[in-house]
Amino acid sequence: SPLLKSSSAIVAVAGPSASESQCTVALIKNIVGTGVLTLPAGVARLTDSGATPAEAIALAVPLLLLFGALNAWGFLLIGRVCVETEQPSYVGAWTSTLGPRLAALPAVASLLLCSTAAIACATVIADTGTDLLAALFALPAADVSRTAVLFGCAASVLTPLCLLPSLAPLG
Repeated sequence: SPLLKSSSAIVAVAGPSASESQCTVALIKNIVGTGVLTLPAGVARLTDSGATPAEAIALAVPLLLLFGALNAWGFLLIGRVCVETEQPSYVGAWTSTLGPRLAALPAVASLLLCSTAAIACATVIADTGTDLLAALFALPAADVSRTAVLFGCAASVLTPLCLLPSLAPLG
């Protein structure tokens, strides 16, 4: 490919690295964990807006398949570029093809991706926690503060987990 510059250098990865199976499991946990909780909420939102359940499912399933196919295609392309440039990482392949001047761009994109994932997780925690507490105490969902649920979860669960020196005992 004319866009790819051949490179015989292999970049050594500093520190401990995850195996392919560990990376696959982590990716599946992230996709399924958020998707399992947000997809039903999205379909419910469609039905609350006047769509019939059949219409909501008819819209949700093709969109789910389309986004899954686009993600698979993107990962396939990244893998092909890594193989063709003989680089073990996305950043190495990026640097090999576009040069070191733009090498920081994947890191910035990853930072933005992590930020949006954190927002998505916070939304799932707040919505799910609010619904669970409302059902548990037989309250209307509007009477349970999403902000209070999120801060309570952050203070009692997430902060102690972040302060652990290693999450290895959890997994």
